[in-house]
Amino acid sequence: MSVIKCAAAAAVLASMTVWNAPASAMVIQIEAASQNDSAITRVDRALAAMNADLLLDETRYVTATIAGEAWMLEQSGNLDGGWMRLAQDADITLDLIGRGGQVSQTRTIPAWQNTPYGQWMIRFGNDGAVTGNRQQAGDISWRAARSSSVREARRYLDIFPLALLGEARSAVDLVVMQDGGLRYSRTINGVSEEVIISLHPLSGVPTGFELRSRFDDDIFLSAWGPSVVQGRYGFWWRDAQGLSLPRQLELTFNGRPWQRYELVDFTFSSEGPVGLDIPEVGLGGPGVRVINDFPFSQRHEQTADHVRTYYGAWNIMVVDQGDGLVIFDAPISAGYVNSLLQQLEIDFPGQAVKAAFSTSNAWPHAGGVAALANAGIDIYVRPENVELVQSLIEVEAQVEAQVAAQVADRT
Repeated sequence: MSVIKCAAAAAVLASMTVWNAPASAMVIQIEAASQNDSAITRVDRALAAMNADLLLDETRYVTATIAGEAWMLEQSGNLDGGWMRLAQDADITLDLIGRGGQVSQTRTIPAWQNTPYGQWMIRFGNDGAVTGNRQQAGDISWRAARSSSVREARRYLDIFPLALLGEARSAVDLVVMQDGGLRYSRTINGVSEEVIISLHPLSGVPTGFELRSRFDDDIFLSAWGPSVVQGRYGFWWRDAQGLSLPRQLELTFNGRPWQRYELVDFTFSSEGPVGLDIPEVGLGGPGVRVINDFPFSQRHEQTADHVRTYYGAWNIMVVDQGDGLVIFDAPISAGYVNSLLQQLEIDFPGQAVKAAFSTSNAWPHAGGVAALANAGIDIYVRPENVELVQSLIEVEAQVEAQVAAQVADRT
């Protein structure tokens, strides 16, 4: 049967006439961007390709429902990531040009019968930021927001290429890269970020972006020092107004799967939403708390003979063996563990720390191992955590070298 079918197909192909397009047909081909195009020209070309240049006033404000996933990299125990998957949903109202708005995000753990993992509501703008808690009566109580939470809320702006392009257009340092993409810098919570937008070589539409920054205010990411977040747009869609936009955004953190956003329902408007002013408690914020300066908790308890536990966001256990101390876990940051070592000199005078154990496979539990290494303390690590701990120590050494170089330059 297959031979007969192939023969029949060959007969059909032989009977077909090849149509040669006239030379005039070449006029309709897509014109690739010129290497001589200015950065602003490329931004305008990208906006035009999305039909956003004509609709800019009508598409300034967006209200949307976002679905997606997040991978708890800090729970991986190694550098591969993806140990725990979270379902992530959000309702957003954003000013794509003014780069402000309100985001309410909820996370659950599907593998644990959708156990709630956390939720927050952040309202942010150029004049400040607040986090809200909805009371039983329906009212919302507001307090000043943490900078790490505000950065997470602002990340929803990056779902929309229109917001990135608008930000790029106003950047004073916007340049064209050798591959035709765009590069500029922005400041988020006082921290400078380098932004690179990749553009399709023919249509000029943004295909993705790259953010190069530090996360010194994020307890889950600060230990990694300079990091790279990459975003890739997908599933492009044209709405009723003719605007083209991606319905999906996938993010990686230092090359590891991190977050995925899906644009479910959305509406654009030319009129700003009502009631998104920043309450007084959040004006001028958010304040930035550097994790390396996270205060050490002196609260402790004698949990067994010769065993003391120091309580905090992550606990530390110290065993007095008579001829020296053994530490179990070095959490949060090098600064935090340095404070622990100073406290041990007070609590155990004359006792040296002879060893330390890193027991957990979650990043924050090992965030301060570099302080132990710098103090010459032997660190015992789970086999699957060796690469992780070595990386954390190397990052801290790189940071210290950068700080030393900056000090040398100033002096």
